[in-house]
Amino acid sequence: MTFNSNLEKNIPKLFFYSLSQRRHFITLLSIYFMTLPNSTANQIGLYSAIGLLVSFFLELPSGYISDNFGHKKTLILSKMFMTLSMISFIIGDSFWWFALGSAMLSTSFAFNSGTFSAFLHDTLEGMGKEKNFSKIRGKIGANVSLVSMFLIITLPFLTQIDILLPFYINLIFDIVGLFIVFNLKNPKKEITINKNNRRKIISILSEAKNLGVLPFSIFSATIIALTYTSSIYKEVYLVDLGFPIIFIGTVMGLSRFVWFLMGHNLEFLKKMFSMKNLLIFEIIFFTFSFMLISYLKNPYFVGFIFIIMIGYMWGRTPIFEEFTLNNYTKDKNYKATILSVNGQLSFMIKFVFTIIVGFIMGISYPAGFLFIGLLMFLILTISFLNIDFKNKIY
Repeated sequence: MTFNSNLEKNIPKLFFYSLSQRRHFITLLSIYFMTLPNSTANQIGLYSAIGLLVSFFLELPSGYISDNFGHKKTLILSKMFMTLSMISFIIGDSFWWFALGSAMLSTSFAFNSGTFSAFLHDTLEGMGKEKNFSKIRGKIGANVSLVSMFLIITLPFLTQIDILLPFYINLIFDIVGLFIVFNLKNPKKEITINKNNRRKIISILSEAKNLGVLPFSIFSATIIALTYTSSIYKEVYLVDLGFPIIFIGTVMGLSRFVWFLMGHNLEFLKKMFSMKNLLIFEIIFFTFSFMLISYLKNPYFVGFIFIIMIGYMWGRTPIFEEFTLNNYTKDKNYKATILSVNGQLSFMIKFVFTIIVGFIMGISYPAGFLFIGLLMFLILTISFLNIDFKNKIY
């Protein structure tokens, strides 16, 4: 069996691994926590904050660790933390178990962020197909999202049998995912960096900054961060507008279907827009979407906008990753480090504006969404004007 044929097997394995990393039970976690003795609603925010804090501190260092330790080893580590977090939630009977589970969950996400795409890119390079990165990455994410859509919608019904049943199902996914990641084939270029050629993280980031990564990363991170911030309030706002609570899970589920459609049509999107024109479109699209959300009073129209906006954002992400890898990674040994820059900036933007947005949402939901739209327009426009598009590879 040839080396290339072994690498080709990584593609379906990475699909199943990625599927196992999704937390299909996450909307049920706080509900389950509140069934435990002596639990309070403010503790949900506290264990969530612990997870966010861990993510903030690990996001960028985890990419650097991955590049030096090895991408496959880091994916294994990520999967182990994910499995342990799942066990912690299942056996947990107190706040501290959930705090531990939240910390390990965030650690897993941090080690997976950047590393997954870096490993896939190395795999495709080994096959001589790195130009197909966004196409293949998009299809993996799209197919995972289609399966996720059904799981997100159906798993809550299993709580009628036992509230822990969705958690046990996710644990089975984790165990299978752990077996799969151990069986990934290392690309030829997947060699752990030794002490002699190891670079300092400041040197890598400085090089990327000189290549112009910062404004592009701020653009990408702003969309992710502010859309995430808005998503915290989307369910309560939709219910406030009169959206039937029994169908509230369909908004997240159908956004995954849009993600699925986007992921299978990224080549069409790249043919329609140059990167410069795509960013102009996104400034208009995201700003206008939030303004419509703040203005419209029909819950179904508002829900539809959320579905399209969130599904589009995640579906087109591989294009942004490919652009970053093609233009801002001069040293190809440090792909995960540079891809983690977006995640770190996203956490910083969330940290700065989540409290402000929360204060405005407490006064008026429409005003809060309008503020997000105007803020996004301002940051995206300034970032866009500072991006150098000359001699850039799409």
